[in-house]
Amino acid sequence: MKKVALLMTLFALLALFCGCKEPAEPAKEPNPASDFEYEISSEIDCVYIIRYIGTAQDVVIPSQIEGLPVRSLKGVVDEQYTYMIGEGVFEATNVKTVVIPETVEIVGMSAFQDCVELTSVTFLANSNLKNVMDFAFKHCEKLDKIDFSNTKLQKIRSQAFYGCKALKEITFSDTLEHIGERAFYHCSLLSVLDFPASLTKLDDGAFGYCSSVSRIVIPAKLDLFFASESAFHDISHAVELEFEPGREVVTGYALIQTATDVKLIIPKSVKQFAPLPFLITPTAKVDIVFAGDAPEIIEEKEPDWFGSPVIHYDPTKQGWDTFEWKDRFEMLPHNGN
Repeated sequence: MKKVALLMTLFALLALFCGCKEPAEPAKEPNPASDFEYEISSEIDCVYIIRYIGTAQDVVIPSQIEGLPVRSLKGVVDEQYTYMIGEGVFEATNVKTVVIPETVEIVGMSAFQDCVELTSVTFLANSNLKNVMDFAFKHCEKLDKIDFSNTKLQKIRSQAFYGCKALKEITFSDTLEHIGERAFYHCSLLSVLDFPASLTKLDDGAFGYCSSVSRIVIPAKLDLFFASESAFHDISHAVELEFEPGREVVTGYALIQTATDVKLIIPKSVKQFAPLPFLITPTAKVDIVFAGDAPEIIEEKEPDWFGSPVIHYDPTKQGWDTFEWKDRFEMLPHNGN
C-alpha cells in the first residue's frame, strides 16, 4: 500500500510540474424539450420557442425539438397591434448563462429583457443568426460581453441592448448592416467599437450616453444622416473619430454630439467635407487631420456648435494654399503620418 501511495504522489507531482491540465469539461447536454413551450410552424418544418418554463439557471437551447430545427426564440407575440407586443422567451427569468444553437436565426422581441442575472450568451460556431429583435437584451445588467463573430447577423434592432450597464465588449459579425434606434443606449462601460465594413446604417441614438467610448472607426459606407438624435449622443470622454478610406464625402447630420475635445481623422479619399455631422460645443477643441488634398467645404458657414477647429494638413498635397478655411482657422502642417 505504501508503494501505491508513493507512486500516486509521484504522478501528482509530475502532473503539477509538467503543467498538465485537468481534462476539459464535456459539452453540456441541451435542456429537454419539456423545459420550453414551443410551436411547430405550419408554413415550414421548424420550431419556434415561445417560453422557457424550466428551472435551471444555465440553459443550453436544443437545436432540434420533435426532430425539427429550432429557428427562432419567438416569444409570445400579439400581432394584432401595429407595433407588436408580447412576452420574451426568457424575459424576467433568473437564467445566468445561455447557449444558442446554430439553427436559431432570430433572437425575438424581448427574448432576454430584464434577465438581471444573465452573465453569458454563447452562439455556437456556424450560427445562422440574422436578426436580434427589439428589446432582446434590454436591462441585462450583468451581461459584460457578447460575441456575434460566429453568426450571420445583419440587424440589431431598436433598444436591443438598452441599459446593459455592465456591457464592456461587443464583437460584431462581418455581415452586420444595420443597428437600430437606441440599440446600445446607456451602455456606459462600452469602450471599444470596431464596426465591420458591411455596416451602412445607424439609427438615432444608437450609442447614446455610451460615456466610456473613446475611439470610433466609421466604415466607408455608413450613412451619416440622422433624423432627430445623434448616433453618439453625449459622449463624455475624449473621442477620436476616424473615417475609413474609401469615403469621398463627409456630410450628414449629428453623427456625434459631445462637449469634450475631439480628433477627426479624414482619409485621402475624402473630396468634400462638412461640419454638420458633428454637434460639438464651441468650448471644445476639434483637431481635424486631413491626409489628402484640400477638400471642398460644402457648408457655407460652420455651425456655432462646431467647436474650435484646428486644421492639420499635409503641405505636400494639393489645394491647401487656396483652402477656403485657411484664413478662418488655425492651420498646422504635418508630415502625412
